[in-house]
Amino acid sequence: MPASSPPASSAVSPAYPPSGTLAVGNYCFAGVYTPTSGNFYNTASDTSSDECFTVAKIDTTTSTQWHSTTGNPLTLGDGGGAYDTATVHGNSVGGAPTGSVTFYSCYNATTSPTDCGSSGDPGTLVPPTASPAAANPAGLTASGNNATATSPVLPITKAGNYCFYATYGGSAIYNGSADTDTSTECFTVAQAPTTTVTQQSVTSGTVVLGGGGASDLATVTGNTAGGAPTGTVTFYSCYNATTSPTGCNASTGTLVP
Repeated sequence: MPASSPPASSAVSPAYPPSGTLAVGNYCFAGVYTPTSGNFYNTASDTSSDECFTVAKIDTTTSTQWHSTTGNPLTLGDGGGAYDTATVHGNSVGGAPTGSVTFYSCYNATTSPTDCGSSGDPGTLVPPTASPAAANPAGLTASGNNATATSPVLPITKAGNYCFYATYGGSAIYNGSADTDTSTECFTVAQAPTTTVTQQSVTSGTVVLGGGGASDLATVTGNTAGGAPTGTVTFYSCYNATTSPTGCNASTGTLVP
């Protein structure tokens, strides 16, 4: 007959801690057997590594969305700015995450800086503002099991391509997380529009052959944010012996020497 298992007794410890949940960290149990007086058995204990475990922080995810202060696409000099919002997602065990979110921005004149937040383009800290008051890192505001933060308004000083990048630093119970979703974090600022008004010098519309030449005057108007436009104006002329060449442009005209 096969040998039977030796007789055994078991005991279960009370729940630890008696109330609430375990804090993040490392724990070990130790079971020590103390026999009753005059018992057949000796004192024994088990303090092996299988009595140890770790309580880890809860993972989070962070979602972000950039915004225009005007609610419209941004154009240089229109008075608008850009800012970023971040939502850090917790769960019902940990509740709303606490701590702060740090916001960065990246810029490229010709192409979207979609690697913003990477080692190749770590970005620049969005500067805090005094009015309206906005800090960076920005504190979180609870909303259910989630929490939100808003960046300061990013000063827009040049046309081009921008991306935001946001990172949550974590807390005593939550791990940090970041979001670099380019579909919600990148935008383009267009150059400021101008108007150009021209006036040729022959006010009567007719010059008698041999009576001199003609010139053209162009006035380029900008805006108060950009000031007077700089650069150059290129002039072209068109000619037709019998009718007015009213469609004169750079492709049909001749450069005025």
